[in-house]
Amino acid sequence: MHNSSECYDIPKCHPGTRDKVLDEIISWINNANQEPRTMWLHGPTGARKSVIAQTIAVQCMEENKLAASFFFSHHNADRNTCWTLITTIVYQLALYVMDVKKHLADALRNNGPAIWSMFLEWQIRKLVIELLMKTVHEYPTTVRKCLIIDGLDECVEHKMQEEVVRCFIKASSGGVFSVLIVSQPDHYICDRQANYARKILTFNLNEKYDPEKDINWYLRDKFSQIKLHHPLCHGLNSNWPSNEQIKQIVNRSSKQFIYAATVL
Repeated sequence: MHNSSECYDIPKCHPGTRDKVLDEIISWINNANQEPRTMWLHGPTGARKSVIAQTIAVQCMEENKLAASFFFSHHNADRNTCWTLITTIVYQLALYVMDVKKHLADALRNNGPAIWSMFLEWQIRKLVIELLMKTVHEYPTTVRKCLIIDGLDECVEHKMQEEVVRCFIKASSGGVFSVLIVSQPDHYICDRQANYARKILTFNLNEKYDPEKDINWYLRDKFSQIKLHHPLCHGLNSNWPSNEQIKQIVNRSSKQFIYAATVL
């Protein structure tokens, strides 16, 4: 979950950065008639994909458009497999979506505890799609919500990476919710995405937007804060750092925010 204690160290996008990326994703989420309803946001290590996912999740929650979020983590045994994926999603649906809790009780009573050991597609159908469809049927004006899955490449079950992509593409095609999948361009995911080229919208961070302008702004703003608040700020030259020094950091970052953040 985006607001769990385990995600406390995932910041939101720095103000003034990644605005075009965020605007395009939010626009896609808001346009319920735009197809396809699954987006795959990918980029290399250091592109701060999780930061973007976190920012989108927070904004969607503030606007009552978040269905659920799940952040995979290779180093966390509770978040590096699909074992807790559906339970976490269903828990959030019950919190964020009107009347899902009532329909969830019915679904659990009808299917029994064995539902939690069934294969992924069946769980998604019974505990996600059917619950949301009932809500939309009862409240036709309900805002279509977005489900966010971040770090899918950090799931250690490679076959399940493929299954997650396949199942949620199929689930989102019903139009009751959108799915944003965020990951590195792992070949397991790339292979599956190629099979569903017309059913998934691909968003390549490296190809679509040049982040150097945002990194430049990020560095200048952070250095300004250092000059104002650092304990040794009174000893800093007013011209520090120079434009050339900032330019060197931007060039060495190779378009990756993580380098600039590490320098700071």
